[in-house]
Amino acid sequence: MKMRRKVVKISLLVIALMISISIPILAVTAKKKKLESGPIIIDEYSISGPTWADLADEPWLKGSGTEDDPYMIKNLEIDAGGNFFCMMIMNSEAYFKIMDCTFSNTGPYYSPDGSGKNAALILVNTQNGVIFKNEMFDCGFPETELGGGIALVASSNNKVQKNYCHDNELSGIYVQYSNDNIIRQNLCTGNTWGIFISEWSNNNEVTKNKCYDNEEHGILLWSEANGNLITENECYGHFLGGITVSGSHGNIITGNDCSENFGSGISVESSYGNLITDNYCSENAEAGINLEYSNDNIITRNLCTGNLWGISMGYGSNSNEVTENDCSNNLEYGIFLLGNADYNLITDNNCMENLVAGIVLSGTNGNIITDNYCSEHDGAGIVIVGWYGSAEDNILCGNMLENNYYGVYFSYVSNNDVFRNTIKHNAYGIFLEGYCVRNHIYHNNIIENDVQASDEDATRNDWHNIYMLEGNYWSNYEGADSNGDGIGDTPWPEIGYDAHPFKEQDGWDIITAEEEEWINAFFAPDTNRLRGMATVRDDEVCYIIIGFKYSFSERTERLFFPPYTANYQFDGVLYSFQGRFWYYDEAMLGLPGYVEFFVKKVPANYFRDDLNLDPGVNYFQWVLSWYDDGVHIEIEAYRWFDLVL
Repeated sequence: MKMRRKVVKISLLVIALMISISIPILAVTAKKKKLESGPIIIDEYSISGPTWADLADEPWLKGSGTEDDPYMIKNLEIDAGGNFFCMMIMNSEAYFKIMDCTFSNTGPYYSPDGSGKNAALILVNTQNGVIFKNEMFDCGFPETELGGGIALVASSNNKVQKNYCHDNELSGIYVQYSNDNIIRQNLCTGNTWGIFISEWSNNNEVTKNKCYDNEEHGILLWSEANGNLITENECYGHFLGGITVSGSHGNIITGNDCSENFGSGISVESSYGNLITDNYCSENAEAGINLEYSNDNIITRNLCTGNLWGISMGYGSNSNEVTENDCSNNLEYGIFLLGNADYNLITDNNCMENLVAGIVLSGTNGNIITDNYCSEHDGAGIVIVGWYGSAEDNILCGNMLENNYYGVYFSYVSNNDVFRNTIKHNAYGIFLEGYCVRNHIYHNNIIENDVQASDEDATRNDWHNIYMLEGNYWSNYEGADSNGDGIGDTPWPEIGYDAHPFKEQDGWDIITAEEEEWINAFFAPDTNRLRGMATVRDDEVCYIIIGFKYSFSERTERLFFPPYTANYQFDGVLYSFQGRFWYYDEAMLGLPGYVEFFVKKVPANYFRDDLNLDPGVNYFQWVLSWYDDGVHIEIEAYRWFDLVL
């Protein structure tokens, strides 16, 4: 009996302790009732409304406006009642914070000053503000020019963070003529645009925001919004696109998730100099990344899968660099260039298992497609077609094309170079149909394709380099090599195709000991050589070397055309070079191409005994000649050198 009473006493004590602990917890966590107000305007110029000091006695305002004691507006609820703003702060440099407030219900009116503002919170010519953890909804008006949830106009150095901007007519957050603001960790949904950076708004940081299910764009940079950092945002579920850059330049778009949009993940329109890197752009109805009328942008290290196209460029998008992207498992193409998208560099991309093709060029010119991996396509690894415009002067170099139906597919194209690629285990290695003419196909490894090559008229194209007299390696070539130079004696597979087939893979990279000596002499700075201006020691072996690059732009720029003829002169006496060879060096040229070297190796005392030159300054003249469409062209140059006997 005593034991039962003791248990009861202990139980009552536990209950009492629980009640005493829970009461203060409930008191702490109870939600504080918000203050209510009509629209508020603050203008430090005292033109449109009272100043901060005039409102010092208001119950919703605390602080003194210094950096250590900013003005504080907290737990305030404003229903605009159809006015064009809930709160407007103008011409302020004071430090202030607005937090845990709720703004709503602006109506079909806008500011009488003609600026077209209609938003829950508007900052005009204001800085040093912190807008934190507020809710803005049911604001903006479709006939106004700007507004929505939060609007920054001609304002700088503000921080907009962790706000919930939803179901507004225009933008969740709008920025115009405003620089150096931080917009971070906001949730913008159900608006027309999630975040809109507009008109000369520069150097803003837009980071870690969640923008989803807005009507048009998640984040829009428009009309000279330049130099902004757009990073680590989530933008999905938009009708036009996740992130769009229009008429804006020099922005960095990095680390964003732009997926499951009804348009493209990232779109760049009429913009240049933007860096788009390390973004996740997948499962979009159009392209993962799309460029139109945009030049000199860099698109690198993005993951673009499950879209209609991984990366697309069209309609005059020129001189862009697309590198190290993963463009696999898209519904049609990994990378797609269309309609005069010219002179772009497409390099080191991974294009696998797209339903139709890895890389497609249609009606585009002068692009360099190099070092890409294109595999497992029902269509082709790389396609170039001239169905909707010319497709000329493109370069396919160093690509790995395997396990596709076609390794390379050409139709109605001309003057393209295909070299140093590995094309293997495809149904068709290289396939040319329609009127294809003057395409140059050489120095490729063509290995174990069901059909190695097919050309409707092989005589219209060059299946070997007509200057080097070197062709391709064919895994099924069985011809002899009687002189041991690594090149077969008979054409592959018949006259009209490759007249100079290699016997070994990468046979074009095999150089003789003499050629290696010349290359070392050309590149080594301490070599006793006559190459332009130099000091030459007559008591040592000397190399006279002239090199001319052939970088494939010559056809479009109408500059130099091999084969060249070169000679040199001392005091008007003509001497000939003893050797010439071709050397591939992409790093030296800056783009795929070859150098044709002319070399003469001369013994010690050559300049004194054979040429009778005096010590000191002497002149060396070289003459280069070639033919351009049957017209003989010749140029010459003079170089001095200091001869030491």
